[in-house]
Amino acid sequence: MSAAPTPIALRLVLQALRQHLLVFDAPAPYAPARLRRIADQLEYVVQAWPAEQWPARPIPTTPPQRLRHAQRSTPERLAFQKHLRLLQASLRAPGASPGWAGVHSQLLALVLALL
Repeated sequence: MSAAPTPIALRLVLQALRQHLLVFDAPAPYAPARLRRIADQLEYVVQAWPAEQWPARPIPTTPPQRLRHAQRSTPERLAFQKHLRLLQASLRAPGASPGWAGVHSQLLALVLALL
């Protein structure tokens, strides 16, 4: 039986997902399948992440820092999972043709929120 992955190992997976998303080729014929795979891998990271170690950025004390924090804050785990599930559903909808650029940018934003 293997041990649960550590947050450090999960961050390495997130960094790899970020790299894949940064070089993602939207017009490629495999684009939808690749986005589905990345979303599945991100779901694994979120599920494997220990709840007590969910990344949280401390709230700064000065107003300008608070504004930047609000723009870069890590969403709560349940909200994060809900958003990810909605993206996965849009990628799996039969006959649906979502804008790959939109799904791509949302996946990248989710990955970056955890790094």
